[in-house]
Amino acid sequence: MAPIAVVEHQLPGRARLRISSKKGDVTWFASLVRQLAGHPKIDELHANPRTGSILIRHQKPIDLRELLATTGSLIEIVAEGPGLISAPAPQIEALAATPATLDGVATGLLGLSAFQAVYGQPLGTAVEHFWSAYGSARVLRNPPLAAGFAALGLYQLMRGQVIGSAASLLYYALTVHHVAEGRGWEEASLKGDRSHGANQG
Repeated sequence: MAPIAVVEHQLPGRARLRISSKKGDVTWFASLVRQLAGHPKIDELHANPRTGSILIRHQKPIDLRELLATTGSLIEIVAEGPGLISAPAPQIEALAATPATLDGVATGLLGLSAFQAVYGQPLGTAVEHFWSAYGSARVLRNPPLAAGFAALGLYQLMRGQVIGSAASLLYYALTVHHVAEGRGWEEASLKGDRSHGANQG
């Protein structure tokens, strides 16, 4: 019998499955990643054997059952977790902010940034800048920007401007925990497999 995959959540662009029966089985998860790595609709794929979960990031609409069927009888979805959104596709899309809305928010934040730079406080605390450096590297994938924020963090550290508010630190802690759970210490990543394939070619 194929392992049971529980859909913990499925949002536009990402889905997380948990295969509890394979928890801790690094070899099995590595095999699953290799089988799914070439799928044209998958942008990123991270397996975390420690938690028995796999995170799938995609831009094009994707059918999880059809996707897992490409692995043969290796895995099948026979249960849905409480976090699964089962609304029709148009309703799911409505839950996500539109690009225009996000652009508006970004413009507003840029305006506030300029205001603070001229009339208020141009620099944050060391922790805030280190967090911005992490986000620049992890999310924006911009090493020069990450290095700039890291330098500002070191500067503020030397000035004694170290930590931010309790609310900010709580948010940072929860976000890092979420990222850690999504990737884990022992992960089989699509990026790594692609690099390995490129080296062999």
